[in-house]
Amino acid sequence: RSRFQSVPMAICCILTGLVCAAAEPTEVQHGLKTEYFRDSNFQEKAFERIEPNIECYWDWGSPAANVPVDHFSVRWTGWLRAPKAGRYKLIVHGDDGAIMRLNGLTVIERRNGHIFTEEANVELSETPVPFSLSYFELTQPAYCVMFWQPVGATSYCAEIGRAHV
Repeated sequence: RSRFQSVPMAICCILTGLVCAAAEPTEVQHGLKTEYFRDSNFQEKAFERIEPNIECYWDWGSPAANVPVDHFSVRWTGWLRAPKAGRYKLIVHGDDGAIMRLNGLTVIERRNGHIFTEEANVELSETPVPFSLSYFELTQPAYCVMFWQPVGATSYCAEIGRAHV
């Protein structure tokens, strides 16, 4: 269970990723393409995998044996699709910085190196749009969580990454 209370899935949006390893896909994996880097500048890739959501609490540890405890970065990419057209609030909570892009536009950018919560109100339709969230860790505890909800809803949705195509 999440550290945050989630609202029923019916009002949550869907974050999807479609990852194909070959030019002619034989098997499709659902989730977000997640790339881990050994530096905080997204230069030295350590590995990649598919993850179902963005809810990472590394605290004082490392995401993997081949990634340092401090000064690493992570990039999630996929597709964002709303269950119905409307205005949605995207929320990122983390430490130390993050950049969110939606359909090629930067909607959240935080680079101050401290704990943060950033929000963006965006208009979405039922048509999937390209999504990416780039997170970087400098020092201290490491975590990055993304929530979203229809504008006006009273609770966050933590279960954002249950992907469907």
